[in-house]
Formats: sequence, structure tokens, C-alpha cells
Amino acid sequence: MLKSSIHNPETITERVRADARQRLLGTMNDFVEEGTPEEIFLLLQVLEHWDSNSGPKTAEIGLASSFAFVFGEQERYISVPEEHLDQVQDFIRWIESQEGECK
Repeated sequence: MLKSSIHNPETITERVRADARQRLLGTMNDFVEEGTPEEIFLLLQVLEHWDSNSGPKTAEIGLASSFAFVFGEQERYISVPEEHLDQVQDFIRWIESQEGECK
């Protein structure tokens, strides 16, 4: 059985994280017991990729990128502050419009 490493959280943030971790551990225990061999192997591949590629904190959402890697996608997932989302999407559209002109 998986166990949490956080004991006696003192702040609200620590309590919320501890609760989320505890719920995740319970769900993971159920998954390990009840998942099909294929599902377990898939999640294992994702988590191993995440583990081997998790380094300094960046804007990239490592777990999402690990799922994409295992599924053979060439995409990365990043976190963008809500107030910058429209600007980032406009910039990506601009880059995509330039690709045809650069060939």
C-alpha cells in the first residue's frame, strides 16, 4: 500500500496538498489492485518518463508531456497565466502563419 510522506500539515496549503495526496494514494492503490495489466503498464510508462524527465521547475506541465510522449505525440504542455492566454494564442497563430512563408 502506498503511503503519504506528509504528517501533521500546519498550514491550509499543506492541508489541501496532504488531502489531495491522500486521495490520490487511495485511488492509486485501487488502480494497482483493479487495473488491467495494459492500463497498469501504460501508467507505469508515463510515470517513469515523468520521473526521468522531471528536473528544475519550468512552465512545462511534466505529467501531460509524459502522457504525450508515451502516446507518440510531438507536443508539449505548458502553464500560461490566464491573463496572458489570449496573447500566447495570438503569438502561436502568428508563428503558424509564418511557417508557410519560411519554406
